[in-house]
Amino acid sequence: MTSPSSQPQNRRGSMKHGEILNVLRNSPKGQLHYDTGWDEMGYYAVANLISTTQAEEDSVKIAVIERVIRVTKWSEERQALRDSEVSPVGTSSGSGSRLTLCENGYHRRRSTNNNGIDEDSPDSLCIKPRRRGYGIREDEYDDEAIERDFQMQQMTDQVNHIEAHLRHYNVINERLIQTANKNSQKQKDKIFKDLNESLEALNVSLEDTDIKYRANLSRQSLRNLELEAQVLADVSAKETLWQTENEALDREFELKKKHKREQKAKENAAAQAREAAAKAAEERERQLKVQQEQAAADAEALIARQKLEVDEARKQEETLLAQQETLLAAAAAVEQQTKQAQSKPEAATIGETVLPAALQGFILKEDCDKYMRCNSLIQSYEHATKDISASSDNSTIKKFYSGASKCINTPLNAVANTDPGQISAKITHFIDLIEGKPVYASSTMTTPFTSSVLPNGKLFVIRLLAFRFVKKAESEILSEKKGFVPLAAIAQRLSRKFPEWGSLVQAYFYKLCPFLVPFNLPRGDLSLQEYCNSLGYDLKGSDSTLLNEMLARIKGYCSLYAIMVQTFEKSQQLDIGDATSFFTIGGVWEILTKTMRLDPQPDVTVMVYQTLLELLSDRLKQVYGLQFSKLMHVLTSGYLPKINNISVGASQSGVVRFHTFLEDQFRRR
Repeated sequence: MTSPSSQPQNRRGSMKHGEILNVLRNSPKGQLHYDTGWDEMGYYAVANLISTTQAEEDSVKIAVIERVIRVTKWSEERQALRDSEVSPVGTSSGSGSRLTLCENGYHRRRSTNNNGIDEDSPDSLCIKPRRRGYGIREDEYDDEAIERDFQMQQMTDQVNHIEAHLRHYNVINERLIQTANKNSQKQKDKIFKDLNESLEALNVSLEDTDIKYRANLSRQSLRNLELEAQVLADVSAKETLWQTENEALDREFELKKKHKREQKAKENAAAQAREAAAKAAEERERQLKVQQEQAAADAEALIARQKLEVDEARKQEETLLAQQETLLAAAAAVEQQTKQAQSKPEAATIGETVLPAALQGFILKEDCDKYMRCNSLIQSYEHATKDISASSDNSTIKKFYSGASKCINTPLNAVANTDPGQISAKITHFIDLIEGKPVYASSTMTTPFTSSVLPNGKLFVIRLLAFRFVKKAESEILSEKKGFVPLAAIAQRLSRKFPEWGSLVQAYFYKLCPFLVPFNLPRGDLSLQEYCNSLGYDLKGSDSTLLNEMLARIKGYCSLYAIMVQTFEKSQQLDIGDATSFFTIGGVWEILTKTMRLDPQPDVTVMVYQTLLELLSDRLKQVYGLQFSKLMHVLTSGYLPKINNISVGASQSGVVRFHTFLEDQFRRR
């Protein structure tokens, strides 16, 4: 039984069949209340309600049908009672069914008594309150009295009413069936429509489900990817760890290998060092042996060169002796003529001397005396140091000769530039050598040389240095070197420090190049090679070769002399005894002017003039001015044709070159 709260209260009018159906659905066992307003429903509404209940449960359908029957029967009985003005009789109900058929028209008329029950309601006829049952209002009634009243009704009347209602129901049922048939198609369409909508909803749901499934699948894939990434990261970390461990093992292995290699390298290096030391020792021994052999060879070569020098010096001495004999013979003739002149005063002037016929025209008397004094000076030095030679049997003398030669030749051969530092170093070396201080020939020399070891050692060093200094002009001019300027600087400092050395240099200039006396040594009937030997030049070859080499040496001596004059002029108050005037511009002027008073020699005279004028013409012009111009005029117009007359063949080409040089000089001036 439903609670009172579920019953519709104070309802106006009748309920629709849909609302009644909702009441049936919400009521237990399909029970219907009296207040549903069925009596106001027409047959069509009832039929529609019955048709609607076809889709409901069987309990609902049965309840609807039973209620329809009872309401219809009650309605007819009430109408009959109204017509006969007889009080209505309530229907009986079995003890088991508990169905109640009551008139519920009280909704149209309100009750006038105090209990709130309408006068026309079946409940108003009851003396006592009735017990609540199916279809009873929610008022307070005596259920036992109501049940007793219902039992008093006759069974027959109930059956008759039911049959009548059944007949009437059959008609209604037929109408309902017709209506249901008509509505079946609509129901089907609605069902199909609902089915389609359900299908669409299902599709939408499926789509949503598919989307959700795909989303879930994507999330699952993402999780799988994350898991794979994690796995890969773990694997990569493990691989990195393994790689790090492998690298550490590799480094440890490499360190061990490196340590072994270094150990082996050290052992190899030690072995190589021992081997290198052994080889170095062998090499030192070999080099020492080679050096000893080389020293022996150098000693032999030096001895051979010294022998050659001795031979050359001997030949030169013989030549000079021959010249001296000639000069002595001339001097004896001059002395005899002087005595004759003294015995015959009327034949000659007192004090006048006459040269021998062999020397007349080749040297002047005062120059002959000067030449003889220079030869005597050289002979005095040679005589004082004659015991010092390479062929001496004394080892100390031989060693002294060798050391002196190295200490002189090595620095002189190294003179090749005008660096003041090197020139000053060489000057200091030669000064220490002459003064007897210890000197070294080169940086490789371990034992110093001292000229004061022998009594005449200093004289030997002065003589050898002067000779080698003048001879250096030959190598410089032949090798086309330009070492004349540093040689002149060295000569200037040594001459100032040791005047005797400067005088000896002048003597060797006269001896090796007598044309600077001037002494135009005549060739006579001598061959060119014999003439070169008489000058002290040891030359061999054809006449053209001999002539070229002889002229080259003469040019070298003249060039060194001219540059020494230029250098010496820069030094003020230079006093080197008799040689002082020789190394001045005045000495050059004397050579040029006195040579014009002598008979010229082919090629040689031209070479001397051209070399001196090339280097000193500007200075001569500056000092002598007009006198120099007159000298050039005399040379060009008077002396040069004389040279040209005695020149033949190749000698004329030298004259032509000299003439061109003079023309350039005049043109330039």
